[in-house]
Amino acid sequence: MAVRAVVAKTFATTASILFAGLVGAWFAIKIKQSADLAVPAWSQAFRVTTATVLLAPFLALIFLCAKPRLVFKQDPWWGSLFFAGLAFVWLLCALFLSVFVGFGGF
Repeated sequence: MAVRAVVAKTFATTASILFAGLVGAWFAIKIKQSADLAVPAWSQAFRVTTATVLLAPFLALIFLCAKPRLVFKQDPWWGSLFFAGLAFVWLLCALFLSVFVGFGGF
């Protein structure tokens, strides 16, 4: 049981960090592109703020993947996988919502 918990926690935390990295890279590329196009400063500030707000839940999900016993008392290894799944869902939501706030598509 302990090996399963360690493997699940490691997998879930790594996956959550990778998901956060993908979203962070997406936002960084889009912000850099808009800076190269010389968009107004207020628009840049809005994009940076939006990226921060959409990226912030990953910090909580990474923490919960590492410490699932805070929420799941019985089976913490299952909690790690649950929070990694939530990180994946938030990855899709963050990319979907970013299209509506000025980040555009691919």
